[in-house]
Amino acid sequence: MFKVNITKEKIKKVFLILFLCIFILISIFIVIYINRDIGNIKELEEPAGDGINIIVEGISTIDFPEEIGGFPVIAKIEIPKIDLVTYIVNESNDQSLAYSLAHFWGAGPNQIGNFSVEGHNHYVNDCSQFAYLHRLSVGDTYFITDLEGNRIEYEIFRIHTVVPTNTSDVSQRTEGRIESTLITCTPGAFRRLIIRGRAI
Repeated sequence: MFKVNITKEKIKKVFLILFLCIFILISIFIVIYINRDIGNIKELEEPAGDGINIIVEGISTIDFPEEIGGFPVIAKIEIPKIDLVTYIVNESNDQSLAYSLAHFWGAGPNQIGNFSVEGHNHYVNDCSQFAYLHRLSVGDTYFITDLEGNRIEYEIFRIHTVVPTNTSDVSQRTEGRIESTLITCTPGAFRRLIIRGRAI
């Protein structure tokens, strides 16, 4: 009898130690996964533009649709490197994202502050939305045209991923510069790909 109790106690201790080891390994994995964007940050050494002498090129907005899927269009975005030309609607929700890119937060298009835009990482209604955003690099450029016809070029100065609850990249603290943030999901939607651009 006495020998059986010792064996059961040893088995309990082994299972407890095994459980603790697994718990510690999972905790370490979670911490590494959540913080891995620290090593995944790509950034320009010198930020593009100084936000003071921005020259805008007025163009006609006649080609803008008034709305897409019942949502008013507020801007057009062109990203030459990934052959994307599409429109941005004024509000972000499941319904608007089913049709178009959407204004997520912050300043309006081409205004001082951070114009944040989100879109799916796959095709929606024959538009790639942000399906190829991952192909962009620091130093690449894109254009945003607002409803007043101002077409501003943005240079990408930072690319990284964050957990979905991290909203630091939509901050409006731009030191008086015109910036934009492009946001989409990574495969599996576990993280968000963030592309930061600054008017040049």
